[in-house]
Amino acid sequence: MGKKRIHFIGGGQMAEAMIRAVVANRTVAAGDISVTDINESRALLLCESYGIQCPASQETAVAEADLVVIAVRPQDDLAGLGRTIRQFAAPDATILSIVAGVTIEKLGSYFGSDRPIIRCIPNTLTDTGLGYSGAALNDYASKEQVDTFLNGFGKVQYLDESLIDIFTGFGVAIHPAASGSMPSMN
Repeated sequence: MGKKRIHFIGGGQMAEAMIRAVVANRTVAAGDISVTDINESRALLLCESYGIQCPASQETAVAEADLVVIAVRPQDDLAGLGRTIRQFAAPDATILSIVAGVTIEKLGSYFGSDRPIIRCIPNTLTDTGLGYSGAALNDYASKEQVDTFLNGFGKVQYLDESLIDIFTGFGVAIHPAASGSMPSMN
């Protein structure tokens, strides 16, 4: 992965699980990760707990990030986040969304359809580093942009976006800790 700056917009439970695993596994140095959250005390807790950065502003963090992880609820202001990304993020900054139910097409309408966008659905075992994530890429994204990061909290299956909901249900029913490995979805 090389040295990349990763910024999390949203510091909820899944974002924390991802941060905990990649820092513990030394996939990403804590100093290369930042987080902002609408609840400032939540962001401060994550920064203090994992040694990650609490930037002075979301705009600055987005401008410095190579990978921006969108970890908010589907009902949050994605259009507003899109305006921030379009204004401050580098044109080649990759967007990785873990927002449930929001398609790549819809994400593109917010963040720019000509930007690398990855839709990822991690599962609850992410916290242990044994998670299994489904990931779909738009035409501008590549596995190389996120593979090391995603494998930092478990295994990843790249698939067509139309299979994400099926994968999510499958991953809940049969997960790596229970079965030893996941069968291929190819």
